[in-house]
Amino acid sequence: MESTHELRLALDHPTSFDVRHFVVTEALHELFAVELEVRSPDIAVDLGALMGVAGRFELQRTGAMAGRGWSGIVTEAEHLGVEEDQLQTYRLLLRPALWLATQRRTYRVFQQLSDPAIALAMLAEWGVEAQIDYDPAAYPARKYRVQYAESDYDFLSRLLEDAGITMFFEDVEGTTRLVLRDAPQAAALREPALPYEQAPSGELLREVVTDVRVTRRIRPGRYTQRDVDYRRSPDFPLVASEGGGSGIEGRLERYHLNYGAFLFSAESDGQTPIADDRGAARTNLAVAARQVERRLAAKRSDAWRCSFKTTVHELGPGDVVHLAGHPRADLAEEVRLLVAGGRLSGSALGDWDHELETAFAAQAYHPPLATPKPKTLGIESATVVGPAGDEIHTDELGRVRVQFHWDREGTRDGGSSCWIPVNQPWGGTSFGAVNLPRVGQEVLIDFLGEDPDRPVIVGRVFTTTNPAPYALPKHKTVSGIRSQSANQHLLQQILKAGLGAATQALQNALADALSDTFGQAAAPLALTLPKMAAMLAKLPVANQQNDGDPNAPPTPPMPPPIPTGPSGLPLAPVAELVAMAATPPMPPEVPVPGGLGPVPSMPSVPAMPQTPGLPVDPGAPGGLPSGPNAPSLPVMEGRPPLPAEPSIPSGPGPAPSPPAVPATPATPAMPADPMAPSLPSPPAPGALPEMPMGPGRLQDALDTSFPAFSPGDEGHRWVGSEVTMDDTLGAERLYMQAQRDMNTVVKNTGTCVVGGAASSKIGTCDVLDVGHQQCTTVLGMRVISVGGHQVHMVSGDIHQSSKTASQSFVSALEYCTRSKKLELKATDLLTGVVGGEEGGGT
Repeated sequence: MESTHELRLALDHPTSFDVRHFVVTEALHELFAVELEVRSPDIAVDLGALMGVAGRFELQRTGAMAGRGWSGIVTEAEHLGVEEDQLQTYRLLLRPALWLATQRRTYRVFQQLSDPAIALAMLAEWGVEAQIDYDPAAYPARKYRVQYAESDYDFLSRLLEDAGITMFFEDVEGTTRLVLRDAPQAAALREPALPYEQAPSGELLREVVTDVRVTRRIRPGRYTQRDVDYRRSPDFPLVASEGGGSGIEGRLERYHLNYGAFLFSAESDGQTPIADDRGAARTNLAVAARQVERRLAAKRSDAWRCSFKTTVHELGPGDVVHLAGHPRADLAEEVRLLVAGGRLSGSALGDWDHELETAFAAQAYHPPLATPKPKTLGIESATVVGPAGDEIHTDELGRVRVQFHWDREGTRDGGSSCWIPVNQPWGGTSFGAVNLPRVGQEVLIDFLGEDPDRPVIVGRVFTTTNPAPYALPKHKTVSGIRSQSANQHLLQQILKAGLGAATQALQNALADALSDTFGQAAAPLALTLPKMAAMLAKLPVANQQNDGDPNAPPTPPMPPPIPTGPSGLPLAPVAELVAMAATPPMPPEVPVPGGLGPVPSMPSVPAMPQTPGLPVDPGAPGGLPSGPNAPSLPVMEGRPPLPAEPSIPSGPGPAPSPPAVPATPATPAMPADPMAPSLPSPPAPGALPEMPMGPGRLQDALDTSFPAFSPGDEGHRWVGSEVTMDDTLGAERLYMQAQRDMNTVVKNTGTCVVGGAASSKIGTCDVLDVGHQQCTTVLGMRVISVGGHQVHMVSGDIHQSSKTASQSFVSALEYCTRSKKLELKATDLLTGVVGGEEGGGT
């Protein structure tokens, strides 16, 4: 259309340019582009100096018709050649300043922010101010958003599309302004109506519309989206759907599974079954319904379109107009049309062409979902993180946080990333296997549906800083599981900080002990901490525990030196006797570890008569006779050769007849065992052993109080089988439970060292068959309750020491014992000498 006009270009550059030709393209939710062909007498224009230069291009019309302008920066410059008049021709491309965001590609994590809030934050980074035309409260915060290997502009555009917010540019008071609007079709109507003319003629200096075209396209009539909430039942229909088409379109549905699509910030405080991130986010079906409504509108945004040419050049995307005089009913004057895009072109001396495309404003307009969400590039590695001082950082679902290696803004603490599920070898309803990655460990991460917003830990790897538990490749044949107490590094720091104070305290304790023992003040000692601890352990412990407490029970005296058995091994370690000596007498009623119920106080046992003619040395081990005529314990080297080893039966049965055992004084009856009513009686001499208890009696025994606790502080339930480790520092526990049978087979040597108390509850029979040697060290108390029969078969040596309880044992070869009382029964096989209240036999 021919017109009288003027083209102006103002650049922040010393070179002046005359515009000869221009092309402007613009649309809703797109960056405008102004391509200019300009001339200048300067042949030495530095094209590099033009990059990023701010400029403004304006169209000026004569008469009452308004012009328009675009402000931006130069993003391209090209020297086209030299004309006949020696003028230089250049091509310049002017884009909005926001175009620079298309050139920066990065990775970032955003948490607990709404999509519009993230968009505004990114615009602020680029120095772009935006006019906001939406209600921020209508867009709750998202739990987690990742900019994954995409440009800032693509990420910004994708977030706004997902929120249903349209961006466009408008010319206001000599500058170009970015507008963010969630309902552009509701903008104010431009008046007056644009007159329609079929074939305008003459110089067009008036507003007119011509060449009108109406287009209709088939588009989906329903949009359905599903999400998954781990806090709801798997079959819960977490679905939102919206329909808007008719006829054939009503059967066209877009169905999407979008993890986390309905997860928004919580509207109220507190935990609920559908809360995530400690209650900070919840699935919100009301917001989800609005979301799918916007997405359906986005899919149908171009279903109805109207395009035309016009002389009204100030019209641009975001304007709402109406036509007058068109014969079609759907283009009546009351029909509102939203300008969705256009192209304006012309020259300084020729005609201008302005073509616009509009959407029918009767339908809600939201930007098409044109910016694809990036797909992840495969499995990645990351480092587990948590708050300072927290070695294991997890939530109620066993999820952890990580620091991705691409995340340059993460703080490597409890705020990095979202809570990420951890793949476990086995998961069920309150059963399965659990092992949580710890802070600093390297994990492998995949993504559900290749969605960067949905990471999941699928594996773990050893690194130089987190090596394997066994040195490799030296121990390449070793396989196993090894746990570690939590917060060991903090313990090391505490020990290092308090080492001086601990050394001084131990020096004082050792000096006091020496003074109490020898009646004089001890000289200052220059000893290491381990040496002082060892010396203190060897001293009598009287006055160490009860010093200054007149009501405390008396501390037993230090036991005599420990004898060695026939094989040269000590009968009990020194540390055990020190611990036993430091233990006050058992009160009248003490709960027994393992849940066998309270044990009544033991009645006093009369002293056994001394062997005539053999004086007793009070310091001799176990009250053995001493003196020149006292028998000595045999040693391995001096004993005569044994006859051929008798065959040892593999189970309960008659054993070879031992030598006669001297009778011992009668022992008062032992108090009844609380477990006795549910346990079978021992068989009479010569009688067949009783069969194992039936299911009823076994269940009674299992139901008896047995307060063993799993690492989760859950009482013993006899439901399922379990192996659980708790690495809480100072309270480490290993819990093993068999629902029915537990079998342990040792080919050669089995060793069990219990530092505190060992508790064993057996419902029927306990069979222990050791093919070589058995070593058992108990530093506290050992309680064994057998519901059926117990057979110990030892083909080598056994050495056992007991301080406070009665003990009966059968050995086929040699047996050395130290016991408070030795009780023999008719079925026992024992060879040796018994004497005094404390007895020993070989």
